[in-house]
Amino acid sequence: MVSRAAKHVFSRYLRRVPLLDVPDVVAHLLNCLVGFKFNPSPSAHRSPYDEFSAVKVPEWTLLDGTSMQAQIGHEVYRRFRYQLEENWWSRCKCLVLTREVCLKMGFQLKARDYLFEKPETIAAFPGKSKKTNGTNGHKVEEATFYPEDILNVVPIVKEAPFKV
Repeated sequence: MVSRAAKHVFSRYLRRVPLLDVPDVVAHLLNCLVGFKFNPSPSAHRSPYDEFSAVKVPEWTLLDGTSMQAQIGHEVYRRFRYQLEENWWSRCKCLVLTREVCLKMGFQLKARDYLFEKPETIAAFPGKSKKTNGTNGHKVEEATFYPEDILNVVPIVKEAPFKV
């Protein structure tokens, strides 16, 4: 139910987004959905082409983990008439939910180890952490997903199986 509700929330934000901004939006939405344990309020990465955009501050940049949780809870109640528990968010399996949403929406992600929670060594020794990871130049503590991680968005074609 949660992955189907997330699909509807994602499609609401991706409906009127320019093609160049799709990786930015998908990365931010995935950070809000499953990266909440790593960074509760992720910042939106905007492409340098946004300076030519007519909309100065898109609505997807204002989204954070708690508003995503509220929208998914509302969507589950609206579509399935089921009230989610208060702590469903903390018990969700992030990798499984990411896989389900990516299959339903057609997102292809880069094959790498994604951090959904802060490692114990970095949390225990905050002064010993690196400032950049060297691969993309992002800070280590910044987010789970980056726009570079979204490789492709493929269309999902639903068809009925042909029976003779």
